[in-house]
Amino acid sequence: GDGKETTARGARTGPRLPTLASRHPYPVPRNPSPVTRTAHGARTDVSCTFCPVAEETDDREEARLRDQTVALAGLFQALRLVQSLAHRGSADEDAERACVDSLFAVDAPSAPAVWGGLGALRLGLRTLAGQLGAGPRDAELTRYAVAVLVVERRLARRPDLLERIREGIEEAARRAAETGDRLHPAVTEAFARAYRESAGVVATPVMVRGAREHLASEAIAARIRTLLLAAVRAAVLWRQKGGSRWALLLRRRRYAEAAQALAAAAGAPTA
Repeated sequence: GDGKETTARGARTGPRLPTLASRHPYPVPRNPSPVTRTAHGARTDVSCTFCPVAEETDDREEARLRDQTVALAGLFQALRLVQSLAHRGSADEDAERACVDSLFAVDAPSAPAVWGGLGALRLGLRTLAGQLGAGPRDAELTRYAVAVLVVERRLARRPDLLERIREGIEEAARRAAETGDRLHPAVTEAFARAYRESAGVVATPVMVRGAREHLASEAIAARIRTLLLAAVRAAVLWRQKGGSRWALLLRRRRYAEAAQALAAAAGAPTA
C-alpha cells in the first residue's frame, strides 16, 4: 500500500513577533519588489494585486515574471525530488543540494542566486515547463504543489511558527558547520524537525505517497520533510515577487514559456 507523511502535534511555539518582516526566516533577495507611483505621486508596491499603480514598463514586468518563474521552478524541483525519494529511495544529489542550499540563503543578490544560479534549477525548470505546458501533467505533483501553497499561506499568519523555522535554520547551520556537509543526516534531521513543528501544525500535512520501504526509512523521511520545507521556502519567494494563485491560473502559458526559455539558458533540454 501507499505510505503517508505524518505530522507531529503539539509543536513548541514562541512569543508572537511584532511584525513578520522583522525576522522572517526567508528574507526577499536584495532586489525587492519594484515600486512605482500613482498619478498622485503616492509610493505603491506593485506586488499588491489590487493597488492602483501606474502601468509597469515591459522590462520590469518581464523581470518580475522571470523571478516568479525561478521561484516556481525551485518549488517544483523540491517536489520532484520528494517524488523520487518516495518512489525510488534516491534523488539527484546536485538538485537536492541546491534545494537544501536555498534554505540557508538569507541574503541572495537575485532570485536564481537563492539556489546557486539557473544551472542548479535545471530539473525544476524542466518540470515546471511540463506541468504548465500543453502536454500531460503529473497529477500527484500538482496535488503536492497545491498543498504546499496552502501551507505557505497559513504559515504567513503564524509569526510564532515562522520563528520556529528560523530556529530550525540556525540549528541546521550549526550542524552543517560541524559536519562540513549540508546534506549530512544531522542537517536534514534539523530541517525535518522544523518542518514537523511548523508546517505540520498549521495545515493538513502534505500527504506523500510512495513505496512503503522508502517511507519507513527515517533518513529518507527526514530528507523528504527537508525538501518540503524547501518547497515552502520557494513558495514564500514566489509570493514576495508578486505571485498569486490567480496569476498561476491566468498566466500558465507565460510561466511555461518563461520556464522553457530559462531552461534553455541554463543548458537544460526542454523536450
